[in-house]
Amino acid sequence: MLSELEESGFIREYSPFGKTKRQSLFQPVDFFSLFHLKFIKNAHFTEDGNWLAALESPVYRAWSGYAFEQVCLAHIPQIKKALGISGIYSRSSSWRSKDAKDGTQIDLR
Repeated sequence: MLSELEESGFIREYSPFGKTKRQSLFQPVDFFSLFHLKFIKNAHFTEDGNWLAALESPVYRAWSGYAFEQVCLAHIPQIKKALGISGIYSRSSSWRSKDAKDGTQIDLR
């Protein structure tokens, strides 16, 4: 099932920096599905101004940061070209600190 979801573009598999294939993570990446699940599925935007108010919420701000990250991940070749580093080999991955209390995470290296 995971293979089918990945082939259809709904999820992606990636290995965090320094981890093995067995420690791979799966992440939803379909932009419409992400938006629908977060804002439309259980939304109550029946009154005027509700959607505009939601744009200022912490939930929306967190989601927009996540969505920006997903757009960047989907366009790595274009970003590398724009930065003038398209000829340099790279591997996209995430990194987390070993200290669970620290909570440090970098999603795009």
